Amino acid sequence: VINFSHGALYMMGAFLAWMGLSYFDVNYWVMLAVAPLLVGAFGILIERTMLRWLYKIDHLYGLLFTFGVTLVLEGVFRSFYGVSGQAYPVPD
Repeated sequence: VINFSHGALYMMGAFLAWMGLSYFDVNYWVMLAVAPLLVGAFGILIERTMLRWLYKIDHLYGLLFTFGVTLVLEGVFRSFYGVSGQAYPVPD
């Protein structure tokens, strides 16, 4: 399956790390390890619950689904955080 949601998942990881640093005051190095694990768990959840059913049919459905995931994730983060960048605190 061609996955168009990789970029949105990277963005999600960056925002999860930023939220851990800004809101929960978690150590930078801990969030550097935890954010990819959380995004990976989200990816597994999407694959096991929705994408797996598309393997049996035409590959274009998987492509369209992952493109839709990208649009939904970008829209959700845009509605909560806007379009301007967020600054990370300096690591200790």
